[in-house]
Amino acid sequence: LQEYKGFPKFISAQKFNKYLGELCEKAGISEMVSKNEKGKQIMYPKHELIGSHICRRSFATNTFKKGIPPTYLMKITGHTTIKQFMEYICIDEEEGSLLLAEHPFFQ
Repeated sequence: LQEYKGFPKFISAQKFNKYLGELCEKAGISEMVSKNEKGKQIMYPKHELIGSHICRRSFATNTFKKGIPPTYLMKITGHTTIKQFMEYICIDEEEGSLLLAEHPFFQ
């Protein structure tokens, strides 16, 4: 980061996805998962399917879990309705209930 004065060098989306896959492989993220291709379920190591979109979705989910209001996050993600945003993030009913129970308002 010092070399680039605090900003990383720009890379293409394709290179980002390639490097992210390599990083995930080195981290041992290699469980087999299925992907639907032309009506067939094909199995892949998970690191081969991870891309920039999962970073975007994880960011939205994790910041929501930390208490950032969805209306602020929607300005970043581009969702136009709360319903769309809530379907996009990865929070099930049980986890949502736990987050609500842990909120300072209810303490």
